Order: sequence, then C-alpha cells, then structure tokens
Amino acid sequence: MVTHGALTVYAKIKPGMVEQLRLKLYEIHTPPNDIETNPIVPFKSITTIHFARFVILEEAKDLKGNTISPSLVLSTNYDKPLNKHIEELAQIAGAGLEEIFNYCVGFERGDDLAAFIKKHKMSCAAFYKGTPYRSVPRILREAELREDIANYIDKQVKSDKSFNAHTLRNKIVEYVNSEKRYAWICNKENPTFLWKVWFLISKIFCVLTITPVAVLAAICGIIPIRIKERQDSSEKNVLEEEKILKLVNEEDKIVQNQLTHLVDIKPGWFRLITLKFVLFIINLLAIYKFNKGELGSIPSIHFARWVIIDNGRRLLFFSNFDGSWENYLGDFVDIAAVGLTGVWSNTVDFPKTKFLIFEGATDEQKFKTWTRAHQIPTQVWYSAYKLLSVQNINNNSAIREGLTGAMSDKEIKDWLKRF
Repeated sequence: MVTHGALTVYAKIKPGMVEQLRLKLYEIHTPPNDIETNPIVPFKSITTIHFARFVILEEAKDLKGNTISPSLVLSTNYDKPLNKHIEELAQIAGAGLEEIFNYCVGFERGDDLAAFIKKHKMSCAAFYKGTPYRSVPRILREAELREDIANYIDKQVKSDKSFNAHTLRNKIVEYVNSEKRYAWICNKENPTFLWKVWFLISKIFCVLTITPVAVLAAICGIIPIRIKERQDSSEKNVLEEEKILKLVNEEDKIVQNQLTHLVDIKPGWFRLITLKFVLFIINLLAIYKFNKGELGSIPSIHFARWVIIDNGRRLLFFSNFDGSWENYLGDFVDIAAVGLTGVWSNTVDFPKTKFLIFEGATDEQKFKTWTRAHQIPTQVWYSAYKLLSVQNINNNSAIREGLTGAMSDKEIKDWLKRF
C-alpha cells in the first residue's frame, strides 16, 4: 500500500551566496530549460515526487530584533518510504542537488548528499494528503486509462448507437482486458483489510485518549488565551504592490497553484505550546477524519503542511491546490475558518480572534490581506500531474474500480457519467 510523506529540508545559506543561489534556481525553469526535464533537477524522472519546491527564506529579524540568517528550503510530497525517495533523489538528481546545496552551510561538492538531506530534514507539525494511497505512477496511469476509454466510447457510440449502458460497460471491460498495457489494473494500492483493522483500532484509541485531553486543555487554557488575545496588538499588514504583482504573475499557469507562507509566532511559551497542540489535533484529523480527498469540505487541496522553524520563532506553510488563489482562500473562510483561526491566531498580525478559534479568518478581507502580506515567492515549483485536479484524480480512480466486480444498472449509468 502506498502512503505519502512530506520531506522538508531546511539549510542555512552561506554568507553572500543568496543571489548566486537564486540565479541557479532560476536556471531550473528558464528556457531553454524546462521544469520537468531540466538538467539540474530533472523532476519528471524522479518517480516518487508528487510536488516539489525550492524556496529561499530571506534574512529577517525576529520579534526581539535578532537576525535570522537566510535559508534554503527543499520541499517534496513523495511516495514512501523516505529512504527510497532520498535514494532516488541522489541517483537521478545528485549532481544538480550537490550544486544547489553547495551554496548552503555544511555542504561541499562531494559530500554525502543523502546524509546532508537526512541531517537537515524537519518534521511537519501537521500534514494533509488530498489523494491518499495513490502513487505518482498510478495517478498518471489512471489518467491515461480514463482518456483512452473515453476515446473508445466515442468510437463505439458512433459506430452503434443501440448500445445500452450494460452492454457498453461490458464492451469497455473486454477492451481493457484485451490490452496488455493495462495489466497493472489488477494491482491494488488501496488499504488492505488488516491495515483497515489496525487503522480503526488506532482511531478508536486516539478518540478515547486524545478527546479528554483536548477538552481539559480547552477548559484550562480558555482564560489565559482570552487574556493574551486582549493584549495582542492590532494588525499591521502592509501590502507591497511590487511583491504582490510578482506573486500574481506566477499564479494560474496550470490547473493547480501553490502557496508558500511564512509568519512570526507570537512571543512566549504559551503561544508556542498552544500552536503545537492545535497543529497536533489538526494532524490527527488529517489522518483519521479528513482522509478521503477533502479537508473539511474543501475538495481542492492536494497536499498541505505546517512546519515550525527557527527554534519556535516562525511558522512555515506549504500548500498545493486547485483553482485560483482567491477561490482557495475563499473556501478557507467559508468552510475551514475555525481550524485556520486556531492555528494562525498564534501568529503575528492575524485578524483579531476570540477564544482561539472564533472570528479571525471569518473576516475575509482582513484574512486575505494578512495571507498576502506574509506570502513569499517560491523560486521553483513542480507538479508531477499539472493537468489533474483532486477531483480528476478521484474520478479516475473510481473509473478504474468500476472495471471490476458486479454493478447494478444505476451504478453502471453513474459510472459512465464519469467520462
């Protein structure tokens, strides 16, 4: 069974090397190079990567005025296991990655790349997967299968319009079974029965153990949280026109978009602990509740993660999603405002909140302004299936599953509508 992981490699950039590194990253997707086949990191040849990005975190000041050195982040959403993924990175893109990490502290060309990646990888505080249990090859194959069957249906209907739904499905199944290139269809990547049993047991255990803790934490923390909220300064989000234009110019190139967001965590141990606890709960919900292609009721997020960096001083957020930035943030406001407010109310300049989870992100205009103000450019972004939305991927999987087993007339008609 295939499961997904989130690799986050965080490395300080050597003094005076930021601009040289920026130029090197720019080469990856600048003509004549192509993001998929470029000679530095030929992403398309790395079969375990769903999405990947390189991001430069510029030099900054923390809330106490201390300097935070510039850093490079490599992020991948990959098919587990991690060691196999890192091995593939080293084998296929080793020379290019060495060239890139050569700009980072603690790495020189010829060093052990895999060891450097493992040393500098950071754990996610929360990680969401929108298309679970499907590998990159499976997603691409199922998309090809759907396209081929759709073309076959067109030909069959044109040649004989007397087909009923049952006969047409039988024809499709016969056609697919006759094609040797579709022998992989019988391979199952979905959860096994034993895995489902283990998953159910662990889910029950989490509910029974975490729920009382969460309730107790909420009761004990509600007054201190409200006191902190009353003491919070008002939002000071400034939108820089030049920065916004650069961000907008990189959006809506394909079916999907990406977001890289970086913000300071409010000072004090109480806020940091609260943030970690909220992210812990969100991570559990992502595993045990929102594991069928929707985060809340948002059906457009492929992967999302929160990572606490710089010794608890800043919160980094990566997301890969379908549709426009405006619609994506709008869905957050309409559907997931409570959860997002619970997370980001612990960071600076977030719209005013009450009792940790109320108000905040429900103020759509202020929330979007805050998001843009703390959004940062992504120097390199890659998608292994740039023409497919989450709904496309789920639909293609349902088409494959409909090629086996018995179906009622209604089920067959519903299945045929997927084309």
